Amino acid sequence: MSSAAAVLGNFGSDQWDAELYAVLSMAARLSALVKNRAQTFHLTYQLWRLNAALSRFFDELRDVMEGKKPAVPAPLTAEQLEDGIRTLRKIHVSLETMYEAARRSRLTNNSLVAMPLRSVHSYSDEILDLAEVLEIYQANGVDAVFDRSARERAQGEIYDLAKA
Repeated sequence: MSSAAAVLGNFGSDQWDAELYAVLSMAARLSALVKNRAQTFHLTYQLWRLNAALSRFFDELRDVMEGKKPAVPAPLTAEQLEDGIRTLRKIHVSLETMYEAARRSRLTNNSLVAMPLRSVHSYSDEILDLAEVLEIYQANGVDAVFDRSARERAQGEIYDLAKA
């Protein structure tokens, strides 16, 4: 199974949705904290939590892509795919807005906040990349992705992502 098909197979699951919305919720809370510099310690703690949630999200995604964890076999509807892409874009916008507010508040120079803030900002770019990849698959049709995956597997065209 190609990595794209594995990701799409896992996309509509309840676990996936729970993780996406948890990340969006944390990002929204942090965006409010950034506006008040007096809460720097709390902000730092929350940034580390968001960073850990994003790390788990992408680790799980990579595990599914590498075949270490089975993909959920539930069928994916066009609405679920659309909703997932929309949620990924909301997360990206929320993280970018938070980062810009932190930058304007000079928190990117704060020794406590700078590192987790930069890490979260880099995950923001990965989230946007994931949303764009899924939009490409959506444009080509979800069934076409699974058909292509089946052809690749039948022909032995399976790639080791660790070497890619």
